[in-house]
Amino acid sequence: MEIMTNTPAVASLIRDAKTYMLPGFIQTGKKLGMRLMDDHLIELYNAGLISQEECYMRSEQKALMRQHFGMK
Repeated sequence: MEIMTNTPAVASLIRDAKTYMLPGFIQTGKKLGMRLMDDHLIELYNAGLISQEECYMRSEQKALMRQHFGMK
């Protein structure tokens, strides 16, 4: 699950059609309860609820996930 809180900065990005910048705002908004899908996938993997393959296949940023798991 990906969580994004409607902050003035998020609303401005959406209004200005700069949605490509949202993942960066979600990443920095962790203290506000925001989280990226990939972060949640890693939590599920660490809890033993999904496999490494499932985690990778459902990730949005494959290169970062490969790096996290030490894959080539």
